[in-house]
Amino acid sequence: MDNKSLSNFELDEATQKRLSQYEALNGVIAQGARDSYRTRAVGGYSRSAITRIIQSGSLTSKIEMSRYFFNRDGFYKRLLIHYSTFLTYSGVLVPEALGKHKISEGALKKRYTDSLHYLENSNLNSLFQHIVLATLTQGSYYGIRLEDDKRLVVMDLPIEYSRSRLKNKLDQPIVEVNVLYFNSLYPAAHRESVLKAYPKEVIKAYREYGRGDITNPWVMLSAEESIYFNFYDTNVPMFLSIIPTTLDYDDAVTRQAEREIEEIKRVIVQKIPHTSDGNLIFEPVEAAEMHKGAVAALQGSNPNTSVMTTYGDVEAINTKVNSDPASTNNIQKMKDNIYNTAGASSQVFSATGNIAMENSLKNDLAFIMTFADSLSAWITHIVNNKFGYGNLRFKYTILPVSHYNRADYVTQAMSMAAAGYSYIIPAVAFGYSQKDLVSLKDLENKLLKLDERLIPLQSSYTQSAKDNSGGRPNLDQEDKTDKTIQNETAAEVESYRRTE
Repeated sequence: MDNKSLSNFELDEATQKRLSQYEALNGVIAQGARDSYRTRAVGGYSRSAITRIIQSGSLTSKIEMSRYFFNRDGFYKRLLIHYSTFLTYSGVLVPEALGKHKISEGALKKRYTDSLHYLENSNLNSLFQHIVLATLTQGSYYGIRLEDDKRLVVMDLPIEYSRSRLKNKLDQPIVEVNVLYFNSLYPAAHRESVLKAYPKEVIKAYREYGRGDITNPWVMLSAEESIYFNFYDTNVPMFLSIIPTTLDYDDAVTRQAEREIEEIKRVIVQKIPHTSDGNLIFEPVEAAEMHKGAVAALQGSNPNTSVMTTYGDVEAINTKVNSDPASTNNIQKMKDNIYNTAGASSQVFSATGNIAMENSLKNDLAFIMTFADSLSAWITHIVNNKFGYGNLRFKYTILPVSHYNRADYVTQAMSMAAAGYSYIIPAVAFGYSQKDLVSLKDLENKLLKLDERLIPLQSSYTQSAKDNSGGRPNLDQEDKTDKTIQNETAAEVESYRRTE
């Protein structure tokens, strides 16, 4: 029956009603399928709830959501780990005398060596990574420095029970702790063991608050022992805004997977023949057996194939003929949009080019170095309080060395060392600590006498000015370009003509 006759085909009232209900139901189902990706909840967070929390939610709700999506794994977690481990955290400790005063060599060596041992035992690399990751995830980091003469020991403070509103005269933040935190620890024996790790003023305030002697549960910690960091003076998690874009990507991947499943689905229509006058050649019972046989034959070969038996010929129907060629591109665009929202480059995680990635890594270095400068100032203050005296002060500096620019940085530092600048910086940038550098050179030169047994090869760093003729060394013939070979040949011909 053609389309024209179908349009004029009269349906009874009951059939028309059922057809209208079917079309309406299909419309609701189709609209629900379109809306399901926009309203789908992830871990109890609907899309509308995520947007509301980002735009106007409380700080606590933002921190909780950031923690959830970090623990959920995926792009959000990968980005935060990328920035927290971006630097090698190679640091240099430099002693300096104030004003015109001179410091005796004995006093300088003793305090300088003690401070290096203190920092070496503190495992600063791991500590810095932990602080940066916690700050990116929670928006801020609160900690307390415990008493230990041999190394720097830091204990995290619960962010829900910590705050910082004031600063002292040295522009150091003052951290406050809510003693109600200890009431949330069960059992009581565990609470007492945790309480012992805190300063005396915290223990005292908790006891007094429990007896009712004081009504304010917040107690101030000393600026010397408390720790507080954040990014750009905000306590909101830095990359919270990329969470919706990561969910968009997840939905795009889900839709693409559904498209691919549709493409491999097939329906085998088995048509049972009949005579021209409409008489059946095979009875329905026989057709049923034929249907069972076809199902049994195809059941193991292709699980995505269905069988439908009717009267007629046999043909294969693909439920989806062609996939949308733009679907894969849309997924890549959504993936790139995640990193664009974060200000990073997707090339860092799945590189296909080098120019854009190089610029992005420079931006990442500039971003994380602002936080590294705060860490440097913090360590400088600690070292000076423990080992500085009178006119002797120390300065600790985290070098701008990442896992991506280390080779270039070491090369430049070596060039500067050849011109008389620091020998320590290239060694530290390469991965040695200052203490290990001194110990290693003492081992090589004083104990093993390697400086007498191993003579360095001549290079731009070891040659004298008399031995250095300048210019790039001659390349092998196979390494030369065609243009270079042509120029050399022309020069040789010209030289031969002149000798003739």
